[in-house]
Amino acid sequence: MGNTDGPDKPATLDYRSPESPQYVLLATMPLSEAELARLKLESEGIHCLIAGQHITTMHPLLFHSVELMVNPIDLPHARQILDSPADDTMEGEYVDEPWRCPKCHRKGLEMLPAAGLRKAAWRIWWAIAALIAIDFAMSWLNSGNARAQQSWNATADWALMPMLIAFGSISLYLVIGHREKRCPKCAWRSTEAAVEQ
Repeated sequence: MGNTDGPDKPATLDYRSPESPQYVLLATMPLSEAELARLKLESEGIHCLIAGQHITTMHPLLFHSVELMVNPIDLPHARQILDSPADDTMEGEYVDEPWRCPKCHRKGLEMLPAAGLRKAAWRIWWAIAALIAIDFAMSWLNSGNARAQQSWNATADWALMPMLIAFGSISLYLVIGHREKRCPKCAWRSTEAAVEQ
């Protein structure tokens, strides 16, 4: 199994490869993405391995990411492959997702700050929220004085129901309304898609 050439030389294993490659870190990512990246790299002829996949599978709440490792000589080419955007002409490669850019197919779209109608809706929402808070505060402050409470209720009751309806409607718009998104890689904006349609 091992050969010894003398008392001073340590035994070498016959089955050990003389050129055992040392791997370097290419990227840290979730296991599912690392598997896809490994398949893509190996289809291009770059051998890679995933470090930490067993512990991530056994303890997913504690360990979220794995390390994708490649041979040092393949590192620049592997980075180029993973950083290059997908070919737009390929069909069925990507599924439309809310956080995937339809132009370069990368994940990680950014939500842009509110503008236009959405910005105005936020300002109205805060104003109505302040008025509702004032109404509750005044009702609480006047709770010991029946005459003051009756006077406040006569003044504010007519406005409370419309304010609550407006508050609920604007809240619904802010939750489900369209927000503008931007891709940090290719600078695509969701307003461009709306103009194209």
